[in-house]
Amino acid sequence: MNDATGRVGLSPTEQLEDRRKARESKAKSNRDEAEKIKTEGNALFRKGLYPSAVAKYEEALEVGGTNALILNNLAAAFLQMQCYDEAEEYATRALEHDPSLVKARYRRGKARYSLKRFRGATLDFEAVSKANPDEPDFQSTAKQAKEASSRGKSTESDAEYDSADYSAPCVNQTPYTSEVDSDSEEAQTVGDGTPCYAYNHDGCDMESDCLNSHAPDEKSVRDSIARNVCIPYLLGQCEVQKCAYAHDKTYLPPGGWWGNTELIEAVASKKDHPLISHLFSSPFSRYNIPGIPFKHSTLSGCKAPAKPFFLVISLEFEAIVASIHNDLFLSLEKKALVKWAKTVTSALALITSPNVLGVLVVDGGAARSKNKRVARQLVDYTKRGGRVIIGGQFSNNSSETSMSSFFSQWGVSWKMGDYHRTTVEKKDAHPTVKANPILPKEISMKAVNLSGVDASAAMYLPSSESHLESRVFPNLPIQNLQEGPVVLARVGEGHLGYVGDVNGEVLVTPVVLAMLDYDRLTATYVPEPAAPAEGFILLLSLENLSFFDEMHTHLLSALRSKTTVMQATSSKDALRLLASPALQGVLCVDPGVTDRKHKQVADALKAYVSQHGGTVLFAGLFSSFITPPDLKKFFSSVWGLRWEMGPYNRRVFARRDAELLAADQYSMKAASLKGIEDGHAVYRDPYSHEVEAPVVRAKVGNGYVAYVGDVNAEEESTEVVLGLLKL
Repeated sequence: MNDATGRVGLSPTEQLEDRRKARESKAKSNRDEAEKIKTEGNALFRKGLYPSAVAKYEEALEVGGTNALILNNLAAAFLQMQCYDEAEEYATRALEHDPSLVKARYRRGKARYSLKRFRGATLDFEAVSKANPDEPDFQSTAKQAKEASSRGKSTESDAEYDSADYSAPCVNQTPYTSEVDSDSEEAQTVGDGTPCYAYNHDGCDMESDCLNSHAPDEKSVRDSIARNVCIPYLLGQCEVQKCAYAHDKTYLPPGGWWGNTELIEAVASKKDHPLISHLFSSPFSRYNIPGIPFKHSTLSGCKAPAKPFFLVISLEFEAIVASIHNDLFLSLEKKALVKWAKTVTSALALITSPNVLGVLVVDGGAARSKNKRVARQLVDYTKRGGRVIIGGQFSNNSSETSMSSFFSQWGVSWKMGDYHRTTVEKKDAHPTVKANPILPKEISMKAVNLSGVDASAAMYLPSSESHLESRVFPNLPIQNLQEGPVVLARVGEGHLGYVGDVNGEVLVTPVVLAMLDYDRLTATYVPEPAAPAEGFILLLSLENLSFFDEMHTHLLSALRSKTTVMQATSSKDALRLLASPALQGVLCVDPGVTDRKHKQVADALKAYVSQHGGTVLFAGLFSSFITPPDLKKFFSSVWGLRWEMGPYNRRVFARRDAELLAADQYSMKAASLKGIEDGHAVYRDPYSHEVEAPVVRAKVGNGYVAYVGDVNAEEESTEVVLGLLKL
């Protein structure tokens, strides 16, 4: 087999060493290129063009790998854009890579202060003040935050964390290090998401055309020659014969957690270790290690619906997009099913469904070179007669280079144009405008325009009366009247569209719907059936993991034998059914409700329990697919409970609730909860002194919140679920 450099006749060790050297050289080249792109971003930042600066910084990260200074610059840009959640996230990521970076800690404090998380802001400002004792401004800022916190002005989310977690990482903490992904395009191949055995062992002859994945994932650690090393193997826990991941520590970077013998021993003896929670809480190293269900197989959970749907692809900034463009998505859901693809695997699975009505690409993820398979499918779908509209925050987090390269795959010469707010007029000659006479005649829009667009494809363009609409810059006339923010062109048998609106303008919503041919495609829409007049159980599955039905056949059959079961796979359906007076209880079978975009559903669940005396039970796939930080945050912020993810093991658990009609004891492989009160435990290990349990129930207001951590769908758990739901 040829090695990465094309040399033949080398031993396996020599081939790996050549691969390491080639990768090292590529890494340096990438870092140099990333530095140039970062400088371009800095220039845009100084001009006040913050969204464009963000796109440059993101491009620099994509080219050169994770860099604390670039992450810090992103935090600064998001602060200027008043995107405080994102500013906090990027500042934290910068600190993970360089805990001594004072500017990142200060910016995180500013973001938290703006979010009214005054306790968190105080911790950051005090750390900054301690590192800079001669700066009175830092001391004053820390004092202001502390006073606001002591007066109880903080939001509920401010109380979610222990102080140690909230201030993490400590200034003197060891920086998180990751190997820059600097190999060829082959190393970024995503394929179908299933790890490639050949690539992680002897090398893959298919290179970038491989149908499997060469890319890094959360179940492995990337080594210096771009192989993915099995995390369970590093922890002494992998029992998979012929594991698809590498079982070799030779090329792992020094100083990683894999060299921590205390951690390895703690995992082997199923004891807690502070590094375990650190690995899980890190936004870029959520490793599945013992304590949490681990599966080598990649379960996409993306079975396409049996009825027509609109597909929204958001591979990077789904929460931001959902928030800014909320009016658009609410309008989409009025007469159609909407499915979100947040991973490459789900996007590839869903876009090939014959039931796709149209596709919205709402961030720059699909334009990244590592996601080229998604772009190829989008082009193919368009040419076969589909409609693909590029909008949302795509223009806000795409670089000039990535945008033009992305559009060129459709054979169009569209390029990034000017970015400003102005009033644009609709072009009556465009076929879609003709077919939709009710579209707004004029729209004031802050947008990234397109250049290189054929005049016949422009739906809205500036007029001779258009001028710059700004409170900062002079209101000068718009010079380039051929650049437009709304474009729809014929490509093959289908249509490719672009909407550059960055603020989610309400007037833009009907334009996007018209571009999707929404009214015609939903003309035969049949409203969802009303909630039953008599009692029913709501099965809440907002991630719509297809394999729930396969794994929990016994539970579903038992539920349906007792009562009517109504399933909700969207926020719209969930809110409609939660409002029914006939609702008997809610069974949440995946962690979808913990997602920020479903906050309305979480609030409705809370009201159903605390005000109306209902029961909400988290079971099914919930414990298998939620991360420990998300679980802790969800139960704390929504329910006021201190529940946290505990040990993951198989034991015989005994029932402690005398009133529950279920087995006295049974063997269950489960993710237990800790941080519970003793009275919350419904089943417990009778021989353990730890207050941990796999089945838990707590009184919240007038109702109950319950949890079943069984991950293998034991038949005895069916009785437990029925009992907790009072069936």
